[in-house]
Amino acid sequence: MAEGFTLIELLVVVAIIGILASVILASLNSARAKGRDVKRISEVKQIQKALEFYYDKYGVYPNSGWIASCQAGWNSSLGVSLSEFLPTMPVDPTNDCAGYAYSGYKNYSYFATNYYPVDGKPGQWYMIVFTLEKQNLQLDAINSSADCVGNVRNYGGQDGYIITVAGNCVN
Repeated sequence: MAEGFTLIELLVVVAIIGILASVILASLNSARAKGRDVKRISEVKQIQKALEFYYDKYGVYPNSGWIASCQAGWNSSLGVSLSEFLPTMPVDPTNDCAGYAYSGYKNYSYFATNYYPVDGKPGQWYMIVFTLEKQNLQLDAINSSADCVGNVRNYGGQDGYIITVAGNCVN
């Protein structure tokens, strides 16, 4: 009688290895997504701090209209404005620029204006919208943007993915 494994035994072992590999890869992808979300939250906080330093120095927030982190104006306009406070402008880890973050695309979208009084006091209010890969209802519940005429803006509607943070109206 010959020694060795039968074809059935080999197929069972290969199937078990395949199942284990797929479980491990799924776990790794989940961990990577969580890591990218942590990076997004940290970078948006850095941008907010730079915006507050800018406001303290100039009395207004940098003008932009809507601008996304994957557009040319992110570095050439907002980046130049914030360069003394934030030397390198952060860009979303996936940098999905098919649209703005408030539509669910993965980038940082910034809005503030000094020339169009959308909020009653030009330059006294801004908002940043970004999209997470993993739902975070706790973060979404505490973040929204109140402009200078009392409009509360919360893109994503507390879905836990699209997050709106802001410098609420300065009186």
